[in-house]
Amino acid sequence: MGMLYFYPQNTGLRGSLPNSINTSFFVIKHHEIIVNHSGSIGIIDWYRCLQRTTDTTWADIQHLVDTCDHIVLVSTEEFWPMHTTSRANAETILGMLKDYSIIYHCNHHDRVQDLGVHHTWQPWLCRPPVIDYDYEPGDRDYDFASLLGRRKQIRDQIADVLCEYNALVNYAGRDHTNIDFDVSGFYSGTSQSRNNNTIYDKWNNQPSSFYQQGDNIDISCLVPETVYSQSHMDIISETFPRNQFTNSVLLTEKTARSIAHGRLFRTLGHNGYLGELIRCGFEPLPIWRSDHDEGTPDDCWNSFVADLNEYSGNDFEMLYDECARELQHNKNVYQYLIKHYPNQIHKHFELIK
Repeated sequence: MGMLYFYPQNTGLRGSLPNSINTSFFVIKHHEIIVNHSGSIGIIDWYRCLQRTTDTTWADIQHLVDTCDHIVLVSTEEFWPMHTTSRANAETILGMLKDYSIIYHCNHHDRVQDLGVHHTWQPWLCRPPVIDYDYEPGDRDYDFASLLGRRKQIRDQIADVLCEYNALVNYAGRDHTNIDFDVSGFYSGTSQSRNNNTIYDKWNNQPSSFYQQGDNIDISCLVPETVYSQSHMDIISETFPRNQFTNSVLLTEKTARSIAHGRLFRTLGHNGYLGELIRCGFEPLPIWRSDHDEGTPDDCWNSFVADLNEYSGNDFEMLYDECARELQHNKNVYQYLIKHYPNQIHKHFELIK
């Protein structure tokens, strides 16, 4: 059996078992993969390396490349970065590599394919299995619920417009609200408060078909039961687009929570959003406008607000009935993906020669 070498040394990709890798981002035994390979493999945490620019970094990466038989780039967020410095770093690292492959999570399929190396797409939202929960029809105090994270201009815009509706809004980045547990307060505080806080929680026999004793789970994967018991529908602002310089699509736990729990949801769409959902095997909900991820950011915003107007005060039991087939289909697909995606990563390493 060969050996695995990680860079940076403290990367979260390192598994807890010997010669193992865990690309689930959290310590989940179900997702831990033991790599059986006769040679030596270097695992580079791509996204973290793009933010490092010292001479020592380049020397360390070059040493890893020279030492290992094969390098695997694991891109934990967007593969092709938007910042000029990070893009230059990406070009530098790619120029060092000879025998390498890629595991990536975003929608940069053409960019990755153009590199001409073996690659495996692992949708980000498949990384955190969400605790089991089923939406139950009934009266609610609010039409909408929106769990907004760290402060961004577009989230300010969403929070402001939701003031005009019957909406339960948790905006930790601006309003410092705390509902049930603060899903995103970890990201909104200072560096010191983040270091003094933990976003992990031990799995504690909550209903789940995937967690095992000893697993750590992120609070973003827990069911915000107080939120769900008071609202009918989720309003989501996904991680991207950050600004006009990127067209990245990254489907994260924000979308996963609603899909896994059978909730109606509407995301502020952006170019390529629906295509990524469909690529994963999900079906768009029939109550969404077909153009909600087309055109300019202003077009997407106008479509978003038009849908809010249509849903507000509506008969949500009727909306759930209208979407029942798609909601169940998407929930089944999600359960399949989080159960089987480790097999894709196993296969990735099996195909390395």
